[in-house]
Amino acid sequence: MWQEDWPDWRPVTEIEGLTEMIYRVMHVSPPPPPQPKGTENIEILTKCIDEPSIKKIMDNHFFPPSEDSRSFTISEGEFISRGKKRFNKRLRVYIVSEQGEKFKTYSRDVSVGGIYLEDSVPEWVSGYFKARIAKPGNKQMIELTCCLIENQKPGESFRIAILPLQSTEDEKNLELWLAA
Repeated sequence: MWQEDWPDWRPVTEIEGLTEMIYRVMHVSPPPPPQPKGTENIEILTKCIDEPSIKKIMDNHFFPPSEDSRSFTISEGEFISRGKKRFNKRLRVYIVSEQGEKFKTYSRDVSVGGIYLEDSVPEWVSGYFKARIAKPGNKQMIELTCCLIENQKPGESFRIAILPLQSTEDEKNLELWLAA
């Protein structure tokens, strides 16, 4: 290290205070008291279902009603398997807004439930939108209704969800098309 008033350079280890550890005491609030098992997850799920964006999807019957949907719980660290098979396919993806704005990118991987994109979706993409996907070298395109996955940071929106198709047969056909 060197300073203006020093005649020569000095090793950092010889300079007092530079290599000493800094110690400090941090005061942290104690954690909240534990709640009875089971009630915490039900409260969180109820809050999620009552969110306006989720409620809108549920009210429009995009998902079939489940008799025991309120009994679904996830314990900490539990592995959740994917509902749809994911394919590592690089497909062309086109998103066109109602105002005519266009966005073109490629998929990193894709499933019947969603697409992970190579490029971040632009800010003008919001709500529900149409995405067209095509295989490289093939002019056939499939148009799907999609929405952004909401828990992504601005400028880092790489994941879009495909809304459920009208029938399980349509979903099977899409899965076969993706797998081929």
